[in-house]
Amino acid sequence: MAYLDNYLVRRAQPLTTGSIIRSEDRRRHLIQAVMDRLDDYRSSPWQHEGPVRAGLRSSFCVAGHSWSAADTEAAGLVAAAFDELRVPDRPTWLEGQPHCVAPSDQCNWCSQPLDELQIARSERFCSTVCAQAAFSRRDYLTHANADAMGRQAYRILQQAKTKPRSCQQCGVTYHAIREGSDQKVCSTRCRDASMRTIPDRDCVHCGCSFRPEKMARMHCSPKCAAEHRFAAARIDKTCDCCGVSFTAKISTAMFCSNACKKNSWKARRKTADVNQLRPLMARMFDELFRRAASTFNPPHALWSRGSL
Repeated sequence: MAYLDNYLVRRAQPLTTGSIIRSEDRRRHLIQAVMDRLDDYRSSPWQHEGPVRAGLRSSFCVAGHSWSAADTEAAGLVAAAFDELRVPDRPTWLEGQPHCVAPSDQCNWCSQPLDELQIARSERFCSTVCAQAAFSRRDYLTHANADAMGRQAYRILQQAKTKPRSCQQCGVTYHAIREGSDQKVCSTRCRDASMRTIPDRDCVHCGCSFRPEKMARMHCSPKCAAEHRFAAARIDKTCDCCGVSFTAKISTAMFCSNACKKNSWKARRKTADVNQLRPLMARMFDELFRRAASTFNPPHALWSRGSL
């Protein structure tokens, strides 16, 4: 059959080989078009990656290139577009799972809100029941210890086996990570508070509470310190330009405003005296005469040397 013979002949012929896109301008045009499509996303920068790559691969295959070459070229164009868009690193499989992107103030299994102590201790489950359910029923990538949520569930289950303790900082009852632990506080917040030697105080200027780094610090910020210092400084002075009394913020202030400062400067420029020559004293005249005489060469000295 003729048509079958032609099909077998065409099938035996190799497909188009070599680089798919030979022109640099053509490649730049395709990358720009891919960037325009990828940048129009709503939920994720990788939202349109699959359709764009599939469309490029299909067009290259229709042009006569093999599937592997077309897929490689499409992947290269998409990667170049992501580099131009400066997209951050692609999240891992684990980072994309629903239990890893859940809010930190909700239980990772039943989505119930956590109490303040559980949030302060960075716990992700509201009870041992939810922790046990997540630990036994959730399908992790490798094993529970390699997953952050799996480690959190295992920690809560281990804490439930220990005897309750009382926090030395806030007095709340809590469970340590293990029975022989020397843990004395319930959370990192109480740990930081127990290590603090300088208590919180109120800013003397704005009244807000802040944590001072030194015992002598009385203001929450340099701005409040400057405003308080200027408000407390009451220096009564008289303007050197207009003679009006004003309250200065610093002891070296001479003018009541910038306008008086500029006017005083302009007046000094106009009334500036020309530099006058100092009177010529006898001692200065003798010194000048001596210098001139030491550098003077009489004509007969030149004649004696045959210079003329």
